[in-house]
Order: sequence, then C-alpha cells, then structure tokens
Amino acid sequence: LVNKKSLLSVGVLGAEGHFESKDVVSIIDCQRHEIARGKTNISSKELEKVKGIRSNKEVVHCDNIVIL
Repeated sequence: LVNKKSLLSVGVLGAEGHFESKDVVSIIDCQRHEIARGKTNISSKELEKVKGIRSNKEVVHCDNIVIL
C-alpha cells in the first residue's frame, strides 16, 4: 500500500464481517491498527476463498485506497 500498489488477495491474512463488492472497508495491519480504507472489488464471501493465495484477484485497486 505504501508504494501506491493495489491490495491483492495474497496480501490478505483475514477478513471480519460481511461486505459486498464496492463496499468501503477498513484495512488493518498485524497490530490491529487501521492503516487505510478502500472500496473492495470482491465480496467477503469471495475473499474467504482467495485470501492468502497468490492469484490475480485485486481486493482493492490502488485508485480506491486512502492511506490514513
């Protein structure tokens, strides 16, 4: 995220709650601090299937992320 890159599925360790594609979600670090917010490209259900897996799934596009 720091280098203005998109958040890909391989970079996601977990997800909490239910959200749909295009919802705005909080992005937190390993210490549970909110570091950004972004508009998702996939739902929480889809994310559960691909999180942590190296794929082309873009969870949040860099144009849709706001670093806090």
